Amino acid sequence: MLALVAIIASCDHARSPSSTDVVRTSTDHDKVGDDGRVPTGDGQVEAKASAEQCAQAMNNILDIEFAGANAGRPELTADVAKQKAAVHNATFTEFMAACQDLTPRHVVECTINAKTIKQLAACDELK
Repeated sequence: MLALVAIIASCDHARSPSSTDVVRTSTDHDKVGDDGRVPTGDGQVEAKASAEQCAQAMNNILDIEFAGANAGRPELTADVAKQKAAVHNATFTEFMAACQDLTPRHVVECTINAKTIKQLAACDELK
């Protein structure tokens, strides 16, 4: 999850992501079993996140990262919305694949419930 945060953070909110922006596509939990469950890092397995949960997680990451990006200047709201949409469009497919195939559901649920960048980072540290 933090990979998308890193992409967004690398954007200066004045440009679209470039081909040099990187999305992490593997984690410590890089194998999905035949039963659709992912390892949690402690020898346990759990059901993977749904597409809906992953979409919610991505939207929450974007909402948190772009909160206040217009620096209190309402005239920038449309530009910020365009930048947010550009990041979403540039990263959606890869994020969804990594989220559904590589990320334990409890990490995705943590990401959905996070309210701050610090909380998002804490989600990425979960095992």
